[in-house]
Amino acid sequence: MESLTPPCVGRVQEFSDPPEDHPTNTLTPTGEVQNYNSAAARGACSANRLSPSTRGPWNQNSAVASTNRLIQVNNRNGNIQINCLQINLQHKIIATANLMHIIDTCNIDIALIQEPYILHNKLVGITKKYKIFSQGDNKIRAAILLANECIDAVLIKQLSDDDVVTIEILYNNLKFYAVSMYMDITADINNDFAKLDRILNFTKHSGVLLSIDSNSRSTTWHDINPNARGRNVDEYISSKHLYILNEVSEYTTYESSTGKSN
Repeated sequence: MESLTPPCVGRVQEFSDPPEDHPTNTLTPTGEVQNYNSAAARGACSANRLSPSTRGPWNQNSAVASTNRLIQVNNRNGNIQINCLQINLQHKIIATANLMHIIDTCNIDIALIQEPYILHNKLVGITKKYKIFSQGDNKIRAAILLANECIDAVLIKQLSDDDVVTIEILYNNLKFYAVSMYMDITADINNDFAKLDRILNFTKHSGVLLSIDSNSRSTTWHDINPNARGRNVDEYISSKHLYILNEVSEYTTYESSTGKSN
């Protein structure tokens, strides 16, 4: 069964204790040739995660996103809300069509996409009224879709390429950065960590939301078959004090004959 979803990570500048019923060791990157993703955040905003049956109680000073699960990014006062969705489309036109339906029915403001459907290195199947951010001349594997025309966004070109897209988001008095990233399992993972270092340094005085398909496996995001790549991602996330928002749930973010994870 193909998955159109992944996991969550978060980082905050001011770290307060999370609710007792909310796990602090929840990681969520991606695995092998499979499709696991993750999201992380830091900054002066909060996030509630909505799964098909529950609304997450998380109210840290950070923003988080997870594929197939709706994440609400709020300002400190909670009077501004942005609905974000992370999703891996696996280069499928049908998955892209489903995403257009989800955006309309779930009032999604921002979709953070990995492995979009492309033709001649251009994203296709996206409703024309939506704004798409992508960068690169080779095979694009990351993009961000802006569905809410009231939100202003600017592409940060020096922090974007075929596999990562970074944008600055301004909405009323809420400002943060959003990142969609695909980590190639055949490439040196240290190169991706270097990209993340540059992003975290650039955004260190603002909120940042990281949505990543890391192609790695770890028990931290509830995969029962961890691998060395997953341990590397674990160590990086821990070293950067990122907060992961993956919870054990019957609604898995990835499921196939090789395993499943949240």
